Amino acid sequence: YALKKAKEHKCITILNPAPARKIDEDNFKLIDFFIPNETEAEFYLKKNLKTDKDIKNAANEFLKKGIKNVIITLGEKGIYFANRDENFFLEAYKLKKAVIDTTGAGDAFNGAFAVGLANDLDIKKALSFANKVAGISTTRLGASASMPFAKELENN
Repeated sequence: YALKKAKEHKCITILNPAPARKIDEDNFKLIDFFIPNETEAEFYLKKNLKTDKDIKNAANEFLKKGIKNVIITLGEKGIYFANRDENFFLEAYKLKKAVIDTTGAGDAFNGAFAVGLANDLDIKKALSFANKVAGISTTRLGASASMPFAKELENN
């Protein structure tokens, strides 16, 4: 319902399917940015994703469903981005502190990515920004308590 309403109002749609649940095939074409992690991507495609080639093929399958941009998050391995014009892997942000808790990292990534888009960053810069925010969030305990403030991003 939300995807359909958003498209009726000409909004950009971002769907992070966490936790993974069935999506009607017709709704995939309403998604501008689909951001599953590896496990969620496996759920929708009903196959294991082990190699970089598997990840690339998975993104292409999602594009064939009508999704405009696919971002598969890969934890400490970074992300993979694909649309009809370009595709690339982007390494995870290099942390200055040790990872202590990944709770909320996906939320941090998705929120920061939306902020990047809202601030007119190009796709690669928005993804780099999201990687940084998510990475920093893993160096702290908790979900909401782990989210960095904007002023903290300059020093990390």
